[in-house]
Amino acid sequence: MGTLTGCRTGVVAELDRFGAPAAAADKALELFDADNDGALNSAELLKSPGLMAGIARLDSNADGKLTRDELLARFHALTEQSDLVAVDVRVSKGSQPLVGAAVTLSPEPFMGDGLQSYSGETEPRGFCRLRAERQQLPGLPTGYYRVHVEDSRSGLNETTGCEVADDASGSRLMIEL
Repeated sequence: MGTLTGCRTGVVAELDRFGAPAAAADKALELFDADNDGALNSAELLKSPGLMAGIARLDSNADGKLTRDELLARFHALTEQSDLVAVDVRVSKGSQPLVGAAVTLSPEPFMGDGLQSYSGETEPRGFCRLRAERQQLPGLPTGYYRVHVEDSRSGLNETTGCEVADDASGSRLMIEL
């Protein structure tokens, strides 16, 4: 699957997540910077699985911390990418497909208020077709997500994160638990 662009009509709230990169960066620091030093350290990043998943593209100086400038640079870069990314989602545990698990991708809270989540159930090869909770879109909006996977049969109940972007996930989103 490829990426989709130019789909702003009727779904502005979902697609304009990084219309104000500075507001998103400030909100991330407000929510997660517990020691108020102006950066997110490894312990603070544990509270944001989406940012943790995208740290390779966020932490430009590779010091293990995310500053406002680093967040701002990445959030601005996301505004230059596709609004929606059509992805195949596959979930596995120990390199084996996870079958029959409930999967929910929820936007990280710094991305904005009232944004919809996407959920589905994994099929025998571990793939999951995501459905929007309110308005179906032809892809996932670019951004950072908390990924919750629950399998009542095995007792699995885990949360991880992901970054959805042209240069991050491409057309495949592989969730390895």
